[in-house]
Amino acid sequence: MGRVQFTVGELLIEGVSNGAVTVLARNENNLVMMCKCATGSIPSAASGYAKGCLLTDTTTGILYSNLGTSSSSSFVKTYGASPSASASPSESPSVSPSVSPS
Repeated sequence: MGRVQFTVGELLIEGVSNGAVTVLARNENNLVMMCKCATGSIPSAASGYAKGCLLTDTTTGILYSNLGTSSSSSFVKTYGASPSASASPSESPSVSPSVSPS
């Protein structure tokens, strides 16, 4: 099946794999605006990703945003569970004083 691509306003929608990263949308400057990849494939210091580009980690579901530049990406976690998050309750003592009638 061939590549399907169409433009809506200034946003180019596609579904093309760029190595380990699948590009979902590009802007009017042909920079990646939305993409997805697995955890080990998140680009670092790569060119071609617009500032603010959204990347979905397909392994964890975490959403990243490029806070770098279009010539040197720096994807930072924007939304989602921390990979090291623990579901167990905290062991630290309460800071609030207990109030009870004497």
